[in-house]
Amino acid sequence: MTPERLISVLHEEVIYAHLLHETFFQVFDSTEDVTRLLEDSDEQFFLLINSIYLDAIPLSFTRLLDPAKTGSKDNLSLFYLIEQTSLSAHNDFGKWLSDLKTIREAAQKFFDARNKVTGHLDLVINANRASIPRPSFSRTDIQEIYHRITTWLNEVRLGLGLPYCSYNIGVANFQYARPLLLTLGEGRKSLNQKAAAGQVPKLPSDKVSPYS
Repeated sequence: MTPERLISVLHEEVIYAHLLHETFFQVFDSTEDVTRLLEDSDEQFFLLINSIYLDAIPLSFTRLLDPAKTGSKDNLSLFYLIEQTSLSAHNDFGKWLSDLKTIREAAQKFFDARNKVTGHLDLVINANRASIPRPSFSRTDIQEIYHRITTWLNEVRLGLGLPYCSYNIGVANFQYARPLLLTLGEGRKSLNQKAAAGQVPKLPSDKVSPYS
């Protein structure tokens, strides 16, 4: 596979990672009003979705930064792009490989999080689940690693004569979870109105946010 073709495939993986974390931010790292809306709508459901996202986000980044091969299996990763295609003969190969290794090192906390997830059948992890803290990462961590990956990929694109790609603007028209939040908001408004009229029980207002 040519580097150009592989970049087009990796492009979709990068966009997927972007959609994952931006949707997560929109729903679970938003305003207090949104948090209250989720609690009042279906607290346990959104706690489950929150957990799924926290597993999926590190996986989306670490897949991109996996080694070129795992045993005899080729990986769809940036290291495969740089090491197993004609890019290995490019004048900038040394710099690109060094920079990518630095990005991989900076992403260690995401690999720690993935390893915790993929160790779901590991006896030690499961027997001591309560005493082993879940690896954590912040919004800043996510934005920083995404920025570094896309900056690196654009350097390679430009080195091959491919056009620069704005990986943020490329999904600007995607609405993330806004339609869902709008629908939930309208539903809550309607329930409040019915509660005020005595038609349904009043929504609880004294919960502590599980998302903070």
